[in-house]
Amino acid sequence: MLKIIFPFTIFLLACLLIMPSAASQWPEYGPDEYSQGVVRAIGNAGDNAGTFFRIYDNCPDEWREGAAFLVANMPVVDLAVMDYDTFMANLRLAYEARETFPYAKAISNEDFLHSVLPYRVSQEPIENWRPFFYEKVKELAGNAKTIQEAVNAIDKWAGTAIGYKPTERRDQGPFETLKSGYGRCEEMMIFYIDAYRAAGIPARQAWTPYWPHCDDNHAWTEYMTEDGQWHFPPAARAALVMSVPFGIPKADTGVELYRVVDGDNPYAIINSTPAYKPTSELRVEVYDENGEPVSGANVYIYVFNYGALRPIAKLETMDDGQCSISIGEGDYLITGGTEEEGAAKVIHTIRDEIMTYELTLGSIDIPESFWLEYPLPK
Repeated sequence: MLKIIFPFTIFLLACLLIMPSAASQWPEYGPDEYSQGVVRAIGNAGDNAGTFFRIYDNCPDEWREGAAFLVANMPVVDLAVMDYDTFMANLRLAYEARETFPYAKAISNEDFLHSVLPYRVSQEPIENWRPFFYEKVKELAGNAKTIQEAVNAIDKWAGTAIGYKPTERRDQGPFETLKSGYGRCEEMMIFYIDAYRAAGIPARQAWTPYWPHCDDNHAWTEYMTEDGQWHFPPAARAALVMSVPFGIPKADTGVELYRVVDGDNPYAIINSTPAYKPTSELRVEVYDENGEPVSGANVYIYVFNYGALRPIAKLETMDDGQCSISIGEGDYLITGGTEEEGAAKVIHTIRDEIMTYELTLGSIDIPESFWLEYPLPK
């Protein structure tokens, strides 16, 4: 075994010491598009780098793309604690589900990578959940011909296994939820997503930061059927709905990317609001006192929730001083500015319209008293 591992390990360590462009010389570690991320990730793994050397030394060729995708998109905190057995079990059973469940073959490779293969959903601890869930969903949905049939069977079991109850702020894992029989909305979401993914069904988290018509927020599950359509519960009263894949989707997927962060902790957030309800395109322009556009200004959008104004979105202006977002119809408070000076205004958006509002630094256009109103869904 040392004769196999030693050359690969020396090769990897040598690559980490040279320019990132050398990542293209790593054909063994998946497609070129992930190679630079793999180099960076293994460098960030610190004392746990040996786990990833072992993974790649023992990874079958047909799993290499998935392994490279996961490692390249893994946050630093996961790189430090990921263990070999959990990673390999997750990888093996995700690919096995792709072959076991007939409908899974219709799922595109891109959707498989972002929404079936991932080992974690949100902020729950890393657990080796896939072996248990895989055996369970085979028992429940092994004869399902379609994703919807499989979802119905899984939901019937999950609905009796767990229920809603507030817990601690930190997310508990799926086994803790199953053992206790309850979890808050995000923990129930994690449980359902793990079950769907174990059955080869693309699934991801979605949430609204704050409701505009009542207190609190909410999180839930989205799943994709064979036709490429995402399915989800009604949320037409939400001002904004965000969805999160694992990793960063390709730019040509046609989704509105609310945020993209590359580097050591890569992730993306999708603004899915247009899939849930008619929206307005809100454009905000920030100018200084001389009428010049302000680049890099932070723009916040607020709703009233829990007795205070709560931010539901943060945008940043481009070189032309502008930023935009798709958002539900209603009233909002917006602020924008720099560390030195800001501006604020109460605004209204109309469905299916482009609404443009200007903010001039130093100008606070807020009435002494005002209501933020939100129309009922039509």
